[in-house]
Amino acid sequence: MKVFVTGASGWVGTAVCNDLTSHGHTVLGLARSDASAKAITDKGYEAHRGSLDDLESITAAVKAADGVIHCAYKHDFSSAEAIENATQTELAVLTAIGEALQGTTKPFVFSSAAGGLPGVDGQPANEEAVLPAYIPRSITEAHALAFADKGVHVSAVRLPFTVHGVRDPGFVKMLIDMARNTGSVPLIGEGLNRWPAVHVTDAAPVYRLALEKSKVRGIYHAVQDTGVETREIAKKIGEHLDLPVKALTADKAAAFGFVGMVMGADSPVSSARTREELRWSPVGPTLLEDLASAEYYNQEAGRTVVA
Repeated sequence: MKVFVTGASGWVGTAVCNDLTSHGHTVLGLARSDASAKAITDKGYEAHRGSLDDLESITAAVKAADGVIHCAYKHDFSSAEAIENATQTELAVLTAIGEALQGTTKPFVFSSAAGGLPGVDGQPANEEAVLPAYIPRSITEAHALAFADKGVHVSAVRLPFTVHGVRDPGFVKMLIDMARNTGSVPLIGEGLNRWPAVHVTDAAPVYRLALEKSKVRGIYHAVQDTGVETREIAKKIGEHLDLPVKALTADKAAAFGFVGMVMGADSPVSSARTREELRWSPVGPTLLEDLASAEYYNQEAGRTVVA
């Protein structure tokens, strides 16, 4: 299958492309710059020049492919305005892809969020849970899945707060950077709140399996660790950086904006149905195992996500 992948040179997208090609598929990767085009072609994939703001280029690539995996996203959480701009861009891209796929049975898989889902009656949130309005992806997920009503075979892959691995550019990297900059590892309250997590090489097969087992409407949780207490995350970071853990009040955490909200969120998430339906079995290191590796703390490890 020839698969059009947005975010093909990004953190998750790179792993997705590697997994696709190792299972016999070919990749047409969206490239917004010379650097991302080179990263894509150096891997032996075909680059398609365009961007999330160039809807005509996205539509053309969708029509040229046998399936679509949408990983790209404007990861700017610096302000409410930035998050709103990212949401509007995402809605436009999802609309362009969905409309281009109407009247076909080409599979469409897109990234969404599992991180932030609250537990229900003491149990982890499952795949039937509806994203609450405070999660930015709630609007975009509902919009994309609505194309199922028009016959589009569309599936959401919900990612946890941390899709980890060496060179992780996400929230754990942010915590490590904050610790280095402030001299202590930030923690909200007692740190009993839980983060779901998955290794990046385990997240990738969920996209492929959702593509291969295409259905009219699917929701999958790419979650390995159901919930890791943030005090355990902070403890590991503190041990490796030789820094103390410093508890923050909720008010002080609020000064960090969206990142502060994530730091204090309690979000246990189950992937039991995903594992059963897709026959998916994560095998990579857990989050705490990754954080036990000295390589994870290499200051050059962080990377800029190239969409």
